[in-house]
Amino acid sequence: NTGATDASEAIQKALDAARDNGGGIVYLKAGYYWLDSPLTVYDNTELRGAAAAATRDQIGMSKGTVLLGNYGYAQDKIIAQNSTALVTLQGTGSGMRGIRVIYPENKPEPQSGTRYRYHSYAVRVLGQNAYMAYCSLVGVPFGVEVVNAKDVVLTEVSGCYYDVGVRVVHSENVYIDEFLENAAVVARFGYATVPA
Repeated sequence: NTGATDASEAIQKALDAARDNGGGIVYLKAGYYWLDSPLTVYDNTELRGAAAAATRDQIGMSKGTVLLGNYGYAQDKIIAQNSTALVTLQGTGSGMRGIRVIYPENKPEPQSGTRYRYHSYAVRVLGQNAYMAYCSLVGVPFGVEVVNAKDVVLTEVSGCYYDVGVRVVHSENVYIDEFLENAAVVARFGYATVPA
């Protein structure tokens, strides 16, 4: 997939079909997937990318599965934070694995200090027994929010978060392991090779 056209509807249809069949894995092969609309992952369903570990893009040689977010922008920080996330793990046993998220229109501007555009959380976890593993979130103002959830696992998530990496609200038994922040990843995770 090249990321040239919006893949939101096709991916959501696959997620809906998995829900209607009691769950399953929606696999996105390596490539770019442009998203103009948010995605929702339901009960016993995993949105799975090609990576067995959190990936980065070294001069275009290790792309993996990349979601190109073009959704949720807002001038106001609070409005952006409260908007529907790019990916919502809504159901019991819902998960996301082996995926990198980049917002191509929110590239860092080195000459402007810390200037960036606000947009929704990249991922919001609402479900019980939900999980996120081996993912990268690059140059996002708001990474992952866990809200009213229980027995959640966030493991091996890396990236650069301009404002908030992870936020946990009114949730129980949230296990966070190897949730890494490194500003240098903005230079290494693929902005130079992302389709314009």
